[in-house]
Amino acid sequence: MARPAKPATFLKVRVHDVAAKPSIAGLCVGSPPPMKWMIRLLLCLLAAPLFARSSYPPTFKNARVETYRRIGSTELKLWIFGESDPKAKKPAMVFFFGGGWHGGTPEQFERQARHFASRGMIAITADYRVESRRGVQVVERVKDAKAAIVEGTAR
Repeated sequence: MARPAKPATFLKVRVHDVAAKPSIAGLCVGSPPPMKWMIRLLLCLLAAPLFARSSYPPTFKNARVETYRRIGSTELKLWIFGESDPKAKKPAMVFFFGGGWHGGTPEQFERQARHFASRGMIAITADYRVESRRGVQVVERVKDAKAAIVEGTAR
């Protein structure tokens, strides 16, 4: 004779039949949170980094700072890691922070830049204009990125 199936567990709480007693919140006791609640929680967790406040512009220890582009009163900078001898040729990479063109900061890739710099490469983290700080169109942001690559790899 086959054994009856065990009730599924969710976060160490047994899932009961729909006929379980309702709780104060109107949910079944012991049932998993409603899907809507889980989706909201997931969205909040995913969006949190976009709204995190960090200092801007960032300051990095042991990184050379260069302005690669000026647009009016805005100075766009590169932070260059791993440059012990500026004359020596080394492989280089440029990091652009993420944020859907709306926000973000070059701090996002500091750890990765330091990692590659410690392995003999030149790692650059670049600033560019974003919607929340400068209110420019995407095409202007792409021009900033192009200028950062040209200037960053030419140095």
